[in-house]
Amino acid sequence: MTTKHFDKAPSTAPLMLKAALPAIPVVGSLPGVKHASGQVPDLVLERSGVATDPAHLDAYSEVCGFPRGGALPATYPHMAAFALHMALMTDTSFPFAPMAA
Repeated sequence: MTTKHFDKAPSTAPLMLKAALPAIPVVGSLPGVKHASGQVPDLVLERSGVATDPAHLDAYSEVCGFPRGGALPATYPHMAAFALHMALMTDTSFPFAPMAA
């Protein structure tokens, strides 16, 4: 198993570009862009010590229309982990390109 540890969330702008590249004809077959085929890699991405910022949670809840309360909105954990999800899906060892042509 390969584990990649992140001290902070990866920047999503470059990951968005990297997600789109495999869908471009010719570019999608280049080394470093083309995704492997076969099994899902034995890859773990982790980021420790993440805490919810109350001010960010309040702003998120207000924009999305969630009531403020003692529990996180159901969609908030996904938003908190989105950059790691993108990092996993854009890794070329991951067999499925995030975007299809």
